[in-house]
Amino acid sequence: DAAQHNLKILGAGFTWTDFQWSSGTRPQTLHIENITFFTNTVNGYCIYSRDTQLTMKDVTIDGYSGGEGRWEESGGGALRLRAATYMGHNAATPTINNVTVKNCCRGLRIQDTTGAYIINCNIVKATGASYSVSDNAIYFAAGTYTSDTGCQDCVFDNCTVEDAGQCAFHNIGGDNNTFKNCTMNGSNGAAMSCFNSN
Repeated sequence: DAAQHNLKILGAGFTWTDFQWSSGTRPQTLHIENITFFTNTVNGYCIYSRDTQLTMKDVTIDGYSGGEGRWEESGGGALRLRAATYMGHNAATPTINNVTVKNCCRGLRIQDTTGAYIINCNIVKATGASYSVSDNAIYFAAGTYTSDTGCQDCVFDNCTVEDAGQCAFHNIGGDNNTFKNCTMNGSNGAAMSCFNSN
């Protein structure tokens, strides 16, 4: 919808190899559904959205800045959702629903965002892999790493993490963010960490 600057990527089960979404492209909304994004070469984010209301459902992200023989890569990961504002998102109408991440550096990074609701997401270790992600798996981030910025009123609900390279659940800055009904099994860092948060 060019008039409203809205975009949808509906995969119908398709696998898209070496896909990347850059924050330089900023539609008003971006919805991604029923697709797998796979790479064994990209050292960067699969999706880096900024100032865009991104929503996702039934998506798998595999191999961005990670995987066997590539764990030293640190240029990106699965998702960086930055500077978006959501109204009325909850368990019934979530921002992100049923996203699976494996073989990446970072998992789901929600940064400087208000009102996002992320549910039923899984950071999983592929068969034979050392980690699910080599860095933090699921986290709220602040661009300045201080408490006066970051996410506000955001939720991770019913999400799981397996064998993270750093922390399973991490919060930097922000205010009134929630991790609930979430579980983890294995990490090189903490199960949960919090830094400069109100």
